[in-house]
Amino acid sequence: MRVFVITGDKRETAIEIGYSSKLLKEEQSLVIIDCQDADYPSQECERQLYQAIQTVQKEQFGLVIDGESLRYALHEHVAIFLRLLNMAHSVLCCRVTPLQKVSFFADCLRVPIRPTLFE
Repeated sequence: MRVFVITGDKRETAIEIGYSSKLLKEEQSLVIIDCQDADYPSQECERQLYQAIQTVQKEQFGLVIDGESLRYALHEHVAIFLRLLNMAHSVLCCRVTPLQKVSFFADCLRVPIRPTLFE
């Protein structure tokens, strides 16, 4: 079962909430997707998503993504983002607007997130 936390809090606050609620574990890797300060945020988001998949192939990890990166991931790189979501043990979305929260759930309901076998 995957647990998603979607909050408007800053990344550091969201991560602390993740650890204090035992959603994240100290022995887990933490993958952070943050492309909001990049010159070309869409391309940077895609690069970070692919890099994350290559890095965490077999290990348990928690995924942290900010609202701006989430926008690119959901609308421009949805296939690779869903692949990463299927691999993650838990997902923290931080700095997310109320509209993005609704959009995230609507997108997830349209495309079921379930365990997937990868080559």
